Amino acid sequence: WFTNKRVLLLTMDSPFLDNSLVFPYLGILYLIAVAKKAGFKIHYINKSDKTITKEKFGHPALFYTDEFDMGHIDRYKGFDLICISCLTAQAHQAYSVKAKLRERYPHIKIMIGGSHTRGYLEDCIKEGFDIVCVGDGERIFENILTGNTKGLEKLLHPLSNKSTLVFQDKLNESEMNSFPIPLRQQEYIGRYKYLLENRPATTLVNSR
Repeated sequence: WFTNKRVLLLTMDSPFLDNSLVFPYLGILYLIAVAKKAGFKIHYINKSDKTITKEKFGHPALFYTDEFDMGHIDRYKGFDLICISCLTAQAHQAYSVKAKLRERYPHIKIMIGGSHTRGYLEDCIKEGFDIVCVGDGERIFENILTGNTKGLEKLLHPLSNKSTLVFQDKLNESEMNSFPIPLRQQEYIGRYKYLLENRPATTLVNSR
């Protein structure tokens, strides 16, 4: 099933922050850029957006959101793969999303990545995710989108099993530079407000 053509990327809510619309999550924006390079059409959605249509599913499509609608889970029944980017403080939410999707739509493959998987890999496996991504996700995600099973086999983690595929990757400097920078679409990035000396600002990653 590594030929997924209808993909959803999502981040969890951040109730531990005073304002969740200050710093956008860059992790999924790296993956979105990879998907665009692979030929996927990119669509941002929020709870009020009704653009998950059959027409947009007619070609390789990647949707992403920072407002997953647990109250209307049926909105997501048409996806082949749903990928959750997760901080440890958001793990309970991620597990709840997985459980609700698994109960209603067992055909959907569910992947989890982000910093939480580094320290809590065995927990993620026990939770029953179909895919767990540890470390840098660009090459793993690209291989999944393009159906490159040989490339994925090289990245298999020793704890990978038939129920949960675990992939781990660490990009060197030249490999990182071969992937595109985060894709900042206005409809997403414009929702986040942060001022430095009264001028709009946003975040970047320079530690990589």
